[in-house]
Amino acid sequence: MPGCGGAPDDELLGENTFRWTGDTPMERMIYTIRHSQHHIAEINEELTRQGLPPGDWH
Repeated sequence: MPGCGGAPDDELLGENTFRWTGDTPMERMIYTIRHSQHHIAEINEELTRQGLPPGDWH
């Protein structure tokens, strides 16, 4: 699958033991992106709470 960091197809299409992440590789990638965004927001919230500027994440 192009654009997936060179991961072999068997890793991308193999059994998904984390059912809540989705049934297809694309669903799992979207889940991972959204989950990362959630944690980045938590980090920014804590930085702001500590009086620090939030991260420049782009």
